[in-house]
Amino acid sequence: MKTKKLLPILISVFFVLTLAICASVDLSAYAADGVAADSVTDGTIKYIDSEADFLDMMRRGATSSDTYIMRTDVYLDRYYAENDADLKLAEFSGTLLGRGHAIVGYTATPTYVAYSVADEQGGTVDKYAYISAFIGKNTGTVKDLKLVDLYLSADGQTGFSDIVYAPIGINEGTVKNVKALFTADGTVENGVTYSDMGG
Repeated sequence: MKTKKLLPILISVFFVLTLAICASVDLSAYAADGVAADSVTDGTIKYIDSEADFLDMMRRGATSSDTYIMRTDVYLDRYYAENDADLKLAEFSGTLLGRGHAIVGYTATPTYVAYSVADEQGGTVDKYAYISAFIGKNTGTVKDLKLVDLYLSADGQTGFSDIVYAPIGINEGTVKNVKALFTADGTVENGVTYSDMGG
């Protein structure tokens, strides 16, 4: 009899404590994927809220300590990245969290990328390629991103058969939930990544 009377009281106390704990947690302090927004002050987390923010990321590149979080779609006029050498992501080692947003209208031109592949003896072989891609070589993390109206250009070198075309060229990091709608001046063989040695 006592147990039946105590049960509703215990459930009520548990419910009140749960509400109190939830109310004390500031969920706004966290961005997507559990990234603490209040660590923006250390300069390693940057938000992409405009085309200018995206171009700033392209100019800076990204190291393994940089995290970029998109909070809007980015619309770019088509341009050849070689006209501003700083606007190529030949190699990306940071974190780009698209949060389902799109980068629209980016034009890629070939860039030289060095990478290694495993050989049959368990060693590695150094290789290189000219890759027309949004990211030539990814050693970081790219997640939840849409690449729309991406143009993989040969930059006038249509007779150059050694150009590799891919939204992301060599992946040695993590590429997850990245979708691409693109045109290319050559054949795209393997989908989003040309060579995927990461995750």
